[in-house]
Amino acid sequence: MKLPFQNWFTNTFLNHNLFSRKERRIFLFLDIKSSTATAERLGHAKYSVFLETFFSHIYEVLPLSGAEIYQFVGDEAVLTWKFSNGLNKQNCIRSFFLIKELIAVSQSEIIREFGQPLIFKGAIHGGNVTAINNIHQPKSYHGAVLNITARLQELCNPYHEELIVSGEIWRRIARSSIYSASDLG
Repeated sequence: MKLPFQNWFTNTFLNHNLFSRKERRIFLFLDIKSSTATAERLGHAKYSVFLETFFSHIYEVLPLSGAEIYQFVGDEAVLTWKFSNGLNKQNCIRSFFLIKELIAVSQSEIIREFGQPLIFKGAIHGGNVTAINNIHQPKSYHGAVLNITARLQELCNPYHEELIVSGEIWRRIARSSIYSASDLG
């Protein structure tokens, strides 16, 4: 006779298929501006190529910044670093501007092909998250850090900012930063 939850218990604890742990990580959320209007104007197939253009520039930056792709969701990309790696050489901020530089180099070609520039916004925040590993699915992260990063990204439009960095991250790199910032309150 099987006990209730026996399969769950066996899979979770004895087979080690699922486990979670606390990690300190930095996240960079990247999102294409006016993506809904762009998708409607270009149509599905051409918009998919537009997205591929954005994502390919992101992939180019990964080896330069030590970033990992956490996930792609629609027109959004989420990059992540272990906390110290994201702060090292200001990788978390530097990645945003490296992607921007790469896009700027091909922007005239992008405009010619899609009839508009590729413009994106981003937000950076970091702290403790729960990392959940499951051998059947990619690692996932949960916690307030991700929610805060998403809320910061939503503030880009009303504040007319291309990148918003949380105070938590900015305080750790401000003294040595080649970047400048203004306090949004």
